[in-house]
Amino acid sequence: MKFRTTIRIAAPIICISLLLLIVGVSGAWYVQRLQRQTSKVLNQNVASIRAAEELNLYLLQVRFELNQFLIEGKYHRIGHAKEIKPKINEWLSKASELANSSEEQESLAAIREGLMRLFAKLNQLSQSSDSQELRKEVEFLVEEELSKNILPSATNYLNINEQKLEASNRENQEFADRLVLALLLLGTCGAIAGLVTGYGVASTISRSIVKLSLPLKDVAGQLNEVVGPVTMSANPEIEDLENALNTVSDEVASVIQQLQDRQSEVIRADQLAALGQLSAGLAHELRNPLMCMTVLVQSALTDQTRTLDESDLHVLNDEMQRLDRLLQEFLNFARPAKMEFSRIDLRKLAEQTADFLLAKATQVGIEIKVITTNAPVNVLADDKQLRQLILNLLLNSIDATFTQGTIELDLSIDPHDERYCLLIIRDEGNGLGPEALNRAFEPFFSTKNEGLGMGLVTCKRIVEAHQGELTIANGLEKGAIITVRLPIMTNDRISVGEDRPELDKLITNGK
Repeated sequence: MKFRTTIRIAAPIICISLLLLIVGVSGAWYVQRLQRQTSKVLNQNVASIRAAEELNLYLLQVRFELNQFLIEGKYHRIGHAKEIKPKINEWLSKASELANSSEEQESLAAIREGLMRLFAKLNQLSQSSDSQELRKEVEFLVEEELSKNILPSATNYLNINEQKLEASNRENQEFADRLVLALLLLGTCGAIAGLVTGYGVASTISRSIVKLSLPLKDVAGQLNEVVGPVTMSANPEIEDLENALNTVSDEVASVIQQLQDRQSEVIRADQLAALGQLSAGLAHELRNPLMCMTVLVQSALTDQTRTLDESDLHVLNDEMQRLDRLLQEFLNFARPAKMEFSRIDLRKLAEQTADFLLAKATQVGIEIKVITTNAPVNVLADDKQLRQLILNLLLNSIDATFTQGTIELDLSIDPHDERYCLLIIRDEGNGLGPEALNRAFEPFFSTKNEGLGMGLVTCKRIVEAHQGELTIANGLEKGAIITVRLPIMTNDRISVGEDRPELDKLITNGK
């Protein structure tokens, strides 16, 4: 009887204990597996959102640069937009690796196709093209490709990942609700078993939440350096994770806005600084001849017995001519002539320019020595502009060289990169001081008494318009060395700058 009673009493307890044990063990295994899955999904969602945000950021930068081109008309804005392409490709590749749904893959495919069309058309744009036609092309790319195709696809990709993240949060919330119900049921079935099971489950959940909060804390820590502190609880709950995700999303949008504002401020500051420097130089150069003319006129006005003689009139005439030259130099710099590119043998052009200055150099006892390659050195350039460049540089060297000195003009292929040629001019003057070296390419800076300070500035602009580089340095013993580095042509194509096929088209058409 006692045995049967024991069995009857113990059997339900044993069954309930076994049931609770099975439920507890099964629940613990389920929670652990769900925690791992949730952690993996959340990490992937955070990484996908970051990739989407970065992709949107760089696409907005491309649109900003193209809009700035439409506003300012400066071609280098298109170059800035093309320079962003590697970053876009980098984040597009990362997004492709993280995409695990057909909707994401379709959005990324649309972005990739749009970018291929966008940058292909940007690479076809030429600085030498008609400005109105160029603006129409860029405006079409901004409106049709970026605003209507690429950016909506990127936004759709971001929305998909945000929806996935929200779905993960909802699943976590539903899991928490189900778990609370299970805990209540376990608590009513057995106090001890319920407490033990509840404690174990609660501890597991707490650890899972802490693990899930670690990636968010890492992102929040990075945002602290940019937008200020992002607060997270030391013992976060599931609701805290949702709030933290919303906060991180808002702060990322704030970072994007700050970057755009700062970029606009930097561009505006650079423009004002350049305008101030140019205005100050022009005012300084205009003041000197005006002062001389004012002195003569006031002297004649205050002294009734004195009239302007022939010498005074010559001074006034010289100063007025100086003002005219100064203003003409300024206008030439502010409104450069349109480039007309054609195939030019730089070797022949250098020899002709040197011969043109031979008589002037001989009069002051200076020898111009020309050293060139045996084969032609073909470049795609504007003949007048390039001739003016060599002429200005040689005239500067003649002015700087002592009597009975030698100027050496050396044309060769760049030994470090055969796609370029080097035009090097060496003189035997005193060279340049530290200040002159640092300010050589500043407008209106000159070491000559009669210099206007626009020669080297104009030369640098001509070289850069031909995708080249202009540098100046002192020689080892004496004199100055001016180096012009230009891309050469091989097989009727320019050897560098493949992003400007319209230049090759000029050659194909026989220009």
